[in-house]
Amino acid sequence: MFIYIPDIRLPEECTTTENDIRDCVYDNLSYFEEIVTLQENFIWTCNNIHVYEAFADLTIYCIVERGARRLGPNYIVNLLRFGTRLADNDQNALFKLPCKCSSFLSRLFMCLNPQHMGIFETAVKNKLHPDYLGTTKHGCLPARLMK
Repeated sequence: MFIYIPDIRLPEECTTTENDIRDCVYDNLSYFEEIVTLQENFIWTCNNIHVYEAFADLTIYCIVERGARRLGPNYIVNLLRFGTRLADNDQNALFKLPCKCSSFLSRLFMCLNPQHMGIFETAVKNKLHPDYLGTTKHGCLPARLMK
């Protein structure tokens, strides 16, 4: 099946900022804490805001133009990975875009675009995993996330 992929914005054309991402995660920490690799995804997304913007643009396209009611975040990431020349800023990366970013990008999209809340299904991860952050005493990001 062929799907048209809308034009990808250049990194300098991005409107989302690192502060937008940080504020979104702070305000919705209980929603993001289910992600086992939260710290890694948070840092990766802040360094690759252009990837989030492309993810959001393609998601909006699928919702508005294609009439999607439910989407898989890996579907969007794979369309970007294989259908565009978009890549992250890591020159030593094995893949253009990692799949591990999809859960964070989908939650970020739904938090920044609440009118589309529920377009992606989110899964609860194993809380016994050593990287699980859990809730913090003061309701803010753990210090290790702020490095």
